[in-house]
Amino acid sequence: MVIQSHIRAILDSPQVESAVANQLQALHSNIVSHVAALEALGQPVNMWDAWLVTVLLRKVDHGTCHEWQLRRKDNELPKYKELEEFLASRCIAFENSETWDSSNTGTKKKWINTGKRITLAATEQKRMLASEQDKRESCGHCSGTHRLYYCESFKKLSVSDRVNVVRHARLCFNCFSPAHMT
Repeated sequence: MVIQSHIRAILDSPQVESAVANQLQALHSNIVSHVAALEALGQPVNMWDAWLVTVLLRKVDHGTCHEWQLRRKDNELPKYKELEEFLASRCIAFENSETWDSSNTGTKKKWINTGKRITLAATEQKRMLASEQDKRESCGHCSGTHRLYYCESFKKLSVSDRVNVVRHARLCFNCFSPAHMT
């Protein structure tokens, strides 16, 4: 029954209507937590790439799905882990850009010949977002180039040690994101 409730929670995850950080983050956190729970219950999650990717892509907004398809370089079945990492980095990028936009609402704008409006600091914004994303992609426990929930040494720690690692790294206790804390 517990396993079925986690699977139902994945299938019943709310649809993301538009590329907004909090909606995408909520979907990402929900899926990651239920997949992790299923894995902890001994389910062969690593064999479920086909259906997890299919379900997840049906839940994301059109723009995110389109961006994912553009990044795919081959016709092989994508792995759930690849899509999850893509969504995690997209959530961080959206959160960073929304924070940056809200703190720079008074920035002057200028028009270029193509008719597109850009900020004077557009290249600086891209540089800042890229460096923030690079910093956040490292493991909060071993500083490896993976997310904390993929860290094998973190998984081997006791619960109290894991709590201390998350607290020390100032991560969200629900999804291990450095972008917010709960």
